[in-house]
Amino acid sequence: MKLKDITNGPEWMIWVVFAVFVLITILLLTGHGANLIAGYNTASPQKKERYNEKKLCRVVGMGMLVITLLILIMAIGQNTLPAAMAYVFGAITLLDCAVMMILANSICKK
Repeated sequence: MKLKDITNGPEWMIWVVFAVFVLITILLLTGHGANLIAGYNTASPQKKERYNEKKLCRVVGMGMLVITLLILIMAIGQNTLPAAMAYVFGAITLLDCAVMMILANSICKK
């Protein structure tokens, strides 16, 4: 069973998701888009002062880059990758999110 066998919806949808993730990743890696970071955009100005905004954007941007590349791999290899790879991609995404949260709360503080 291939990855394509377990997907629902049209094939172009994964490319739209990939394009949106590329735009968000570029925005974050350039140091802009702090308003896209959950928790930071709703924090009080006193809590925002404790974080280096540019570094926080870059850390989250690098994490988003990993997820974006995973989506690209899934889009390109959906006809050849086994269906079990969906679990691998999910595990990598969860690990990436945990690393982003740890780094955001450690090296991004002033």
